[in-house]
Amino acid sequence: MGGGPALLTQESVEKELKLSDDQVKQARELAEQQRGSFRGLRDLSPEERQKRVDERIRHTVESLSPLAGIEKEVRALSQRLADLEKKLED
Repeated sequence: MGGGPALLTQESVEKELKLSDDQVKQARELAEQQRGSFRGLRDLSPEERQKRVDERIRHTVESLSPLAGIEKEVRALSQRLADLEKKLED
């Protein structure tokens, strides 16, 4: 099986982590999404393949992180602050 979300779909891991039924369902859905997103990478250029892999890794990390929503908000606020500071300089 693989690592990351796919690892969470193994029954022994589910039991070890004492995942709830909902968590098991979410892990399986995420693993399936990840498998689907990597289909067809062979047909891409090395640069496009790397870009796709990087995007998938970012998505997986954000999906697994309990603070993903907060982190996104902080990034958005930081960007808005930087934009406002730039406008003030102009």
